[in-house]
Amino acid sequence: MNRRIRKAVKNLLIYRALRIAAAVVRLAPRRLSLALGAALGCAAYLFARRTRRAALVRVRTALGVTPGEGGEILREMAVNTGRHLALLIHLRTGEPVSSFCQWRERDGELLREMIGRGRGVIVISAHLGNWELMARFIAAEGFPVSTIARASYDPRLTAWIADVRKDSGIETIWRDSPGAARAMLKALRGGRLLAFFIDQNTRVESIQTEFFDQPAWTPSGPARIALKTRAPVAAIFAHTAAVVHGAAIQQISVREIAFDGLADPDEGVRQLTQRATEAIEQQVRASPTDWMWAHDRWGPRR
Repeated sequence: MNRRIRKAVKNLLIYRALRIAAAVVRLAPRRLSLALGAALGCAAYLFARRTRRAALVRVRTALGVTPGEGGEILREMAVNTGRHLALLIHLRTGEPVSSFCQWRERDGELLREMIGRGRGVIVISAHLGNWELMARFIAAEGFPVSTIARASYDPRLTAWIADVRKDSGIETIWRDSPGAARAMLKALRGGRLLAFFIDQNTRVESIQTEFFDQPAWTPSGPARIALKTRAPVAAIFAHTAAVVHGAAIQQISVREIAFDGLADPDEGVRQLTQRATEAIEQQVRASPTDWMWAHDRWGPRR
């Protein structure tokens, strides 16, 4: 069997295993599914030793914590990730998500005011808390949501993810697809929220920003689009406010990132991207167990 065939068989087996696992989780009682998700997250923390060691260096360098404190942050992060995934799988199409998400104070009203300006809203977000549930909640609250994402290595997974999001009222724009740039501008002209996750080092146009006092390559496309369209920019994050019956309840925060005084294209992109990065850092400091420390955020440019 040649390499190409082996890879195709492997991808098919992974896809089938994920679909079967999702079906099993849906059939199980919710509390059992959530407990299983938390247990699998804890197991991943214990057995992924190389990833855990690298993540521990990152969390200690960024937050200045002890090895014991850093280990506890990473363990809770893994448990939360398992809980989030189990809840997402168990939620049925059309089921209200408001039982698991809530706005911080009047932040929902702020977002409505921003979208009411008629230019759409560029959303800056991060892989914090249950970010997929956050998107479902915002869409269920009546906001039209478009999110930028990278297609999976397997077209079947890409289609599955797109279908799940579409059922929740979320449009997915695959960043490497033909016409992606036009689709982004169309979303803003249509008064939609256009969401970017800029807390990872990815193969897109990027500049270096300061993140926890260390240089980090950060996607600069959202800032460039904001300066071009003058669409308002909102930093929107989810974080775990409580755990109730095994489910991690998410609080959704919104803050506007001002850029009125930024005119020069290159310097404006740098400053706005830095402001967005600072908003992410502030949220990670507030809820470190919700962020994906396993990602090599400060690595060389990809």
